[in-house]
Amino acid sequence: MLKKKLKKKLFKYPFIFYNGEKLHHLEKYLIFLNNIFIKNSNLISESFVHGNLTLENMLIYKKKIIFIDPYEENYVDTIYNDYSQILQSCNSNYELLNKSKLKIKKNIIFVNYKISKNIKKFNLLFKKYLIKKFSFNEVMLIRAFEISQYIRMIPFKLAIDPQKAILFYGLACKLIKDLFYDFKNKKKF
Repeated sequence: MLKKKLKKKLFKYPFIFYNGEKLHHLEKYLIFLNNIFIKNSNLISESFVHGNLTLENMLIYKKKIIFIDPYEENYVDTIYNDYSQILQSCNSNYELLNKSKLKIKKNIIFVNYKISKNIKKFNLLFKKYLIKKFSFNEVMLIRAFEISQYIRMIPFKLAIDPQKAILFYGLACKLIKDLFYDFKNKKKF
């Protein structure tokens, strides 16, 4: 659908560049991503979840964390998906991307935004938590869900802002390349 809407502008090149990093198109890795979900489908059991557990939907009051704006229309209700949405906020910076300055020329995507010290620290602590709490396969699944968050948003962004659709496509390409590398090297992150 993205190819059709953008009249293949981005797709006439064998690679894209996302903030200077040379990346394959998603198609190269979709079988790998699908295999992560299939291989770990036994880990997924539906459960009561928030459904949109991003940093925007958390309030901290004194030493309490309050979750707001629950969402019950996900493609799968699993804790791994909730964790992926936290990663979407702190690791791949969804909220910052939506407000970022963006340049797209041919197959080059450049996005500029500043990550606060607090978000960087939170991201490090959250990754340490995931590494300690979950097995290798569970972390791969959480990261696969993080990628799927961006892939599933492409049609919505395309309808509102095709530039953001390209941005999310580029980020998904980067995240899947990183996941593939870490999977191959048996690294959680």
